[in-house]
Amino acid sequence: MLATWHTLTGSAKEGQKLVDMTTKMAIAANNSVSMVDQLNQKFYSISKNVDLTGKLTKSVLTLQDAFGATDDSVKNFGVQFSQMMANGKVSAQDMMSFVNVFPVLRTNLLKAERAVTHNSKAYYGTNERFDVSW
Repeated sequence: MLATWHTLTGSAKEGQKLVDMTTKMAIAANNSVSMVDQLNQKFYSISKNVDLTGKLTKSVLTLQDAFGATDDSVKNFGVQFSQMMANGKVSAQDMMSFVNVFPVLRTNLLKAERAVTHNSKAYYGTNERFDVSW
């Protein structure tokens, strides 16, 4: 893991900081070091910022704990989220990745969509898809 972080950061010292951060986060969240490392790598590769990487990973791990998401779904979410960060924009399909991993967010996203679009007919259909009727 240190070799990977050394390569990503370009510095043994910075690499060690990220290894230490990863290990501490994994222990604190009762997750595998491998899973936390994958999240950190995804976020760091986009942000190139240790503090932001830590905040993003901690937030995702907190959501995982709060909503009981599986490690696999969180890893997939990490991939999707880092792609959103890299693209600099979020599509409706991207927002569904939040909802698929953290279903409790559905209601709040629907409320936000209705408020932003002034469309009171936006709804979740019976097939659990987010559907916006214009």
